[in-house]
Amino acid sequence: MDSTTKGHIVVNYCGGCGYLPKARYVQEAVENRFPGDFSFDLKADVGKTGRLEVTVFVGDDTEGKLVHSKDKGQGFVKDSNVDSVLDSIAALLE
Repeated sequence: MDSTTKGHIVVNYCGGCGYLPKARYVQEAVENRFPGDFSFDLKADVGKTGRLEVTVFVGDDTEGKLVHSKDKGQGFVKDSNVDSVLDSIAALLE
């Protein structure tokens, strides 16, 4: 995270499953709602893991807060649930 942003977001996704567009969707949604507030890492898993997780780091937080996990039953981030993910991120900024 650099000094011009409020936080950093890591999207871990299944590289072998072709989830890069899904990871980019998350990034675009965050950038639209919080322009310039976050830096990003989109990290592809090797092989087929089925994973799509969004972890947010704010301030000096080194642990991060998992705000979305396909593996934990939340499915993909899409139009029907993206606001919930964005609201979780907003709560971390308060």
